[in-house]
Amino acid sequence: MSDTSIVAETSYIRLLEALRVADLLGSVSSTLSWDQETMLPRGGT
Repeated sequence: MSDTSIVAETSYIRLLEALRVADLLGSVSSTLSWDQETMLPRGGT
């Protein structure tokens, strides 16, 4: 495996991890928004 291939593979793995984190944060944000809209008592914001 060449140095270029190793760098490309490492970069790809880091990109996938960043996308997983972004997806997780989006999911958490959606859940918190839903919870705020459905579970928070009136006047609670």
